[in-house]
Formats: sequence, C-alpha cells, structure tokens
Amino acid sequence: MTLNLRRVEQALWKDWDPIGVHAMGGPRDEYDSYAPTVLRMLLAGTTEEELVTHLHAIETEQMGLDGARPYRAARALLRLALERGDGPTRSRV
Repeated sequence: MTLNLRRVEQALWKDWDPIGVHAMGGPRDEYDSYAPTVLRMLLAGTTEEELVTHLHAIETEQMGLDGARPYRAARALLRLALERGDGPTRSRV
C-alpha cells in the first residue's frame, strides 16, 4: 500500500475529525489543508509524540478546541506509514 496525500486526508477525516464533521456526514475535505504537512512528517519518520504535538497544536491554537483527539489519529496515521515501510524507527510515547 502506498502512503499518499489522499490516504492521509482520509485518515484525518475519519480518525482525527476534531470538530465532528465525519459523524455528521460533513464535507470530506474539511481537514485536507493539514494533510500535506502531516504527509511530509510521516515520510520523514516522525514519532508519535511529534505527530500528537502537531495535531494538538492545530486543535488548540487554530481551532480553539480542547485538544482531546490527537492520540488516536496519530496512531492511525503512523499505521499508514508503517504499512508502506516508511514509518518511524523510534517512538517516545
């Protein structure tokens, strides 16, 4: 399986979804603007901790939310990277 932008977009919409648009049948492209950076992080071998920190910052600083959703999403995104063989070699969480 290839790790690509579309798969990251899908994971952000399905597994992260901090504002709940997936559950309400909202637009699938709601979080697409965050996907390129997340993809670059995954391809560079980011750790779970780094990915959680990034998603948490988006939730709290850009969306004004409580930052409660990044852990599950980070794990799902790292699984995508590992399926391709480009995942992180280290984890600090």
